[in-house]
Amino acid sequence: MPYNHSGALGVQRLSWNPICTLGWNCLFRLVIFEQSPASQAMASTKKDQRIEVRFLQKSGMSQVEIGRRLRDVHGAAAISQTTVRRWFQRAEQGKNLKDQARSGQPKKRTPENIQEATDILNDDRRTSLRGLSRMLQISKGTTHKLLHKDLEMTKKSAKWVPHLLTDGQKQRRVLMAWQSLAMMRRRVNPINQVVMEDESWICAWEPESNRASKQWLRQGEPRPEKVCKEQSTQKVMLTVFFDEIGMIHYETTPTGLGIGGEVYRGILGCFVTALEQKRPDLYRNPHTWALLHDGAPAHRARVCLRFLGEQSIQLLPHPGYSPDLTPADFWFFNRVKEPLRGIRFRDVQALIAALQETIDNVQVPEFAAAMDRFLEHLHRCIAAQGSYFERS
Repeated sequence: MPYNHSGALGVQRLSWNPICTLGWNCLFRLVIFEQSPASQAMASTKKDQRIEVRFLQKSGMSQVEIGRRLRDVHGAAAISQTTVRRWFQRAEQGKNLKDQARSGQPKKRTPENIQEATDILNDDRRTSLRGLSRMLQISKGTTHKLLHKDLEMTKKSAKWVPHLLTDGQKQRRVLMAWQSLAMMRRRVNPINQVVMEDESWICAWEPESNRASKQWLRQGEPRPEKVCKEQSTQKVMLTVFFDEIGMIHYETTPTGLGIGGEVYRGILGCFVTALEQKRPDLYRNPHTWALLHDGAPAHRARVCLRFLGEQSIQLLPHPGYSPDLTPADFWFFNRVKEPLRGIRFRDVQALIAALQETIDNVQVPEFAAAMDRFLEHLHRCIAAQGSYFERS
């Protein structure tokens, strides 16, 4: 474009070019902007640079030349070459160089999307956070706040339970819990003490638990390794009788000898003998205590029930599929098995010797605490309407 200089004004005076559709106003702004430092500071905005890009594009400059010119004039405030290219292409297409309208601030947690989230989760409780965010068309952060603050929900894994209880089984658990508490609270001949009985297999080799195998490691140290093997086939059946004071009687039955009615009748006879020696008050006053054992077939054998009747031993009701209502299941067997995990015993005799030492190490306060938890579990079973409850 032809131009000449005027020394008086020190301003470049451009001749009229009909291809420029922006008029003299834009030309004057660019010229003053290019010559005056004060004008440079005033024109360092994207709005002014849009005008300059359109003018320079109309005057025939290339994208590279326009970008170089803007950087020379604006310095660090100049738009990037990518923006120059985008504006240049839009100017060639005759489009407006202004930024297009945006969606604005992200959607908030409104009553509408809270209700929509509730409906989605009622249909599928396993919906992921990402999936719910996509369906609601809001950010993951907003979805997270909606779930935790508005709906007060958390996502948890399913818990392992011994059995999927039916409604009838739940009702039976509640009924027997009430009966047990009533027997302990009745005015006439209340039960002051409960003797727990149960059996469990003790293996000569059992892998240690993940919790027991944890170690403190420094950064960069490799994780320890352990062999994943099944339990040993060598094992013994441990039968225990204990109360809140401590162990009354226990014995082991070797592998291959099942606990039937006759075998359990013999074990009960040994228990009564130990009771006479260790708890003479209970032996002389059978109405002051009750025996709690589960409904295993051996426990319900006629020969066993006859013997219990002859000894005037009361039975505390116990529902099926309820290890959470038996201290031997929810406490004692885990207590004696844990020190034996990860140890490989050469034979059954070595296992029995280690088992006896472990049982002797159980302290009296531990038995008393287990009995307190037993009463607590009865109340929690009633409160949960017979369902399994979370561990305390």
